[in-house]
Amino acid sequence: MKYLHFCLEPYLFFHKKAYYRHESFLRRVILWFFRKIFARLDIKGTQQADEIICISKFTKKQVRAIYKREGIVHYLGVKTNIAFNQNNFNLKKKLKIAEDAQILLALGLTHYLKGAKELLFIYNRILKKIPEAILLIGGNITKENQIIINYLEEKLKLPPNKIVLYGFIKQEFLNQIYAQSALTLYPAIQEPFGLIPLESMINGTPVIAFNLGGPNETIINGKTGFLVEPYNYNDFAQKAINLVKNKDLRERFAINAIRHTKSNFDLETCVSHFESILINIKNFDMDK
Repeated sequence: MKYLHFCLEPYLFFHKKAYYRHESFLRRVILWFFRKIFARLDIKGTQQADEIICISKFTKKQVRAIYKREGIVHYLGVKTNIAFNQNNFNLKKKLKIAEDAQILLALGLTHYLKGAKELLFIYNRILKKIPEAILLIGGNITKENQIIINYLEEKLKLPPNKIVLYGFIKQEFLNQIYAQSALTLYPAIQEPFGLIPLESMINGTPVIAFNLGGPNETIINGKTGFLVEPYNYNDFAQKAINLVKNKDLRERFAINAIRHTKSNFDLETCVSHFESILINIKNFDMDK
């Protein structure tokens, strides 16, 4: 029986301090002890795999560094035949905001490395130039990120009702929320791949992200969005300001984004690619 390891990313909770150093002192001590054990087991188990399939070149580099193995890159895909629910969904009306307001969308704050703190610092800079900008944060948020958002709202003295915590978004409305937003802000740190940029781009919404990890393999800098040097909040905000204010540029980015996603990350094409990987692995084994 073949043992294939489909690797989203190495279990970095065992291998990198950054993934647990934010915990309480007691939890850090406990995790330090257990990670020594489980890191070895993780490495041993992965090294025994016949093949390792990685979801990005970034993940492949991590696999090489941690497991001392080479992997096969296989990108995830998204549905590109978008069909909106015919229910006249109007995001601005639902949020009770002005029609001339610009919605900046952020999703996926499910971990402290998803960039909650960075997002608030960036939004604060955008707001100074575009006072009508609304930050819509969708999806479930961890307690830690909720604390960060509340703290920075007060510390940065952000105007009330400018940040909307939308919560869980039903799948039937997700594409419409992307499409009715001006931009998607994606300040994740070391994201192994990231479906959010693809979901945004297929709906014609440009994405701005840090030039870290997976996003630099999906976003074309200066054509479908922008990639910004890590932690450069001023540049990140300025890129967002330029896109929001320049409708023609935003529309060109939208066309490029849809074409790029359809050409390179169509779900059916990605499934076919994965099947071909499995067939090649099987045939290679038979040839032996």
